[in-house]
Amino acid sequence: MDWGVGDLLAITKLAWDLYHNCYLVAREAPDDFRKLVDELASLQGVLRALRDDVNSDRSFLERLGDSRKETLERCLRSCFTTLDSLQRLVIKYRELGVNDGKQFWRKLKWVGKQGEIADLKSRIMVHTCNLSLCMSSIGK
Repeated sequence: MDWGVGDLLAITKLAWDLYHNCYLVAREAPDDFRKLVDELASLQGVLRALRDDVNSDRSFLERLGDSRKETLERCLRSCFTTLDSLQRLVIKYRELGVNDGKQFWRKLKWVGKQGEIADLKSRIMVHTCNLSLCMSSIGK
């Protein structure tokens, strides 16, 4: 599957939307979830920088060598998979009809979700690092 500008825009928007939605309930959240929100902020910042580089030079992706392009596409696909998992979790709990942070955390039953949140946080951190390294190696 070839990833293009449209895919980059979509994943950047998804990262922002997730950051925004999670940030809204993070004030009352346990520390691990607040750390996940911090990692989302970093990831969406890296994705925005990549998006801006691509938008400022439409031939940016076309000029990448095959190896770098494949690496970037692999990083983006993996990142999308993680963000999609987080989005499903957010949607699941949004459908419970929570209106505020305290109610959200009571319904989430935090103890049972700590491992899942920690895993998502770790994966998001890895994606941020990988995408940062990809951008550095491209050397725009």
